[in-house]
Amino acid sequence: MNSKITELLDNLDAYYNSFLEYQPANSPLLHFHQKAVNEDVNRLTPSHAELLYAAIALWVNSRVGQANYKIVEFEYFKINIERSWNAIKELSKCHLAEFSSWDKLESVFNKLKITYSEDNLMANSMLISHLLPHISPPIDRKFLFNYLLGYLPEDFKSMNSGEKFVFLLKEFYQPLTQSKELLDFYHKYNSSSKWNTCLLQFVDNLIIGAIVNKRRKEGKLKSHIEPIRDMIFIAPF
Repeated sequence: MNSKITELLDNLDAYYNSFLEYQPANSPLLHFHQKAVNEDVNRLTPSHAELLYAAIALWVNSRVGQANYKIVEFEYFKINIERSWNAIKELSKCHLAEFSSWDKLESVFNKLKITYSEDNLMANSMLISHLLPHISPPIDRKFLFNYLLGYLPEDFKSMNSGEKFVFLLKEFYQPLTQSKELLDFYHKYNSSSKWNTCLLQFVDNLIIGAIVNKRRKEGKLKSHIEPIRDMIFIAPF
C-alpha cells in the first residue's frame, strides 16, 4: 500500500492532467453531487434526502457497472439515513487526517442498506462520501481497486464490507490526507475542475487519472471522448 501512496504522490501532475483530459462532462451527476455535498448535515430535510437519493443513484449507475446493483425505494433509503443521523452529525465535525473514531464510522456503514446487493461497499461509501465528504471518498471497483490491484493484503477478500471500508480509509486514504505535498497540490489546483468538491474527491480524481494514464500507455485509449467507465474491467474484490 505504501508504494501505491508513493506512486500517487510522485505522479501528481501526470495523473491530474490525465484526469482533466478525460474528466466526465458537466452532467446531472455533477449537478446533484455538488448540491448534495454542500447541504447542511445538521438536519435531514426531505429535499436533502432527495438530493442524496438522486446523486447516489446516478453515481452507482456511472461507476459501479453492474446492472443488478439497484438502489432501494426512496422511503427505505431515507429511513436508513435517519437511524444513524445523530452519529453522522457528530462525525461531520471530523477530518480524515486526524480521524480515530473507526468503530463509530464502521457502525454507521454497517447500518446502511441502500441497495438490493449483498456487496454494499461501493454504494455505502458513495452515500457516506456525500454525507461526510471530509472523511470518506467514493470507493469503487473500476478505479480504486484497479489502482490497488496486487497491493491489497491476502485477507482483504475475506473482510466484510465495513472492514474493507475502514481498512482502505486507514491504510490508503488517511496517509494521503496527511501529506503536505498533496495538500499543497490540492490548494493550487482544486479550482481547476468542478469535480474537485473536496480533498478526498480530488484524490478520487487523481486515481481516475492514474488509470487513464495506465490505459494510455497500454494503447487502450482510442479517443478523448470514449467513456472511461467502459474501458476499465471490474476488479474481483
